[in-house]
Amino acid sequence: MSLITFAVDTFYNTKNTAVFKAQDTQKVQRDASEFSTRQASAKVKFINDGEEVSLNLNQESLRILKDNFNTSDFLSLKDRSTALSGSAVAFVEG
Repeated sequence: MSLITFAVDTFYNTKNTAVFKAQDTQKVQRDASEFSTRQASAKVKFINDGEEVSLNLNQESLRILKDNFNTSDFLSLKDRSTALSGSAVAFVEG
């Protein structure tokens, strides 16, 4: 999710107050059948509470993550897995 800051006309009078507006989002509901477990999986890793967590996502799920988060939140590892960081980890952790 992106966050945009707008300076309002009274900005200098209220310098300790900021106005935030989140960009509009579009919710897409998809049927579970669209996510086949038979698709090639992609191993994703991240650190949660000091422990490494690994999970397998199908390629479509990984593509959706990559389409919605910054490229700096994904790192290709030598073992062909993908390490998550930043906003992508926060989203996956819930």
